[in-house]
Amino acid sequence: MLQTLNNLNKKGIPIPLLRDPKTGQGSITFTMLVTSFTVCVGTLAGKVTHMIGEVDYSNCLWLFGICSSLYFGRKISPKQTLEELK
Repeated sequence: MLQTLNNLNKKGIPIPLLRDPKTGQGSITFTMLVTSFTVCVGTLAGKVTHMIGEVDYSNCLWLFGICSSLYFGRKISPKQTLEELK
């Protein structure tokens, strides 16, 4: 997946990714985690201050839960090559 995004970047379609603190490389899951956290905090602040009206905050929590489980699930799982899986 990351190779596909790198090829798109080389062809002129920029896809900005945040760098994972451990590996130093661009990470899709880390970008999703940070983005969903930002959306959750912004939605909570808007709900508390009533700037954005009535918001169903549970959807933001679902999004953050899914993105964080993707990120931390990838960190927990061992790295295996295709040859090891066969």
